[in-house]
Amino acid sequence: MIFEILEVPYTLLGDFYVRVGVFNIFGQELELLFEGMQGEGRYEFIFNGENLPGGVYFIRLQMNDKTETRKMILAK
Repeated sequence: MIFEILEVPYTLLGDFYVRVGVFNIFGQELELLFEGMQGEGRYEFIFNGENLPGGVYFIRLQMNDKTETRKMILAK
């Protein structure tokens, strides 16, 4: 995925504690997009990578005890 502005969609099937963050390849969190409780429904966050150098990044979506990670490539 090549991006500068990326939409991060996800759907919850119940009430969850959600944490969405952007990480570099060293596992360092660069930006926290959201942290808190969310109810059932479809959500999306906008990530703007214009202030980051080109490279590989990861979006980590944590929902209670489940974690999903998505790889992104920022090309400039």
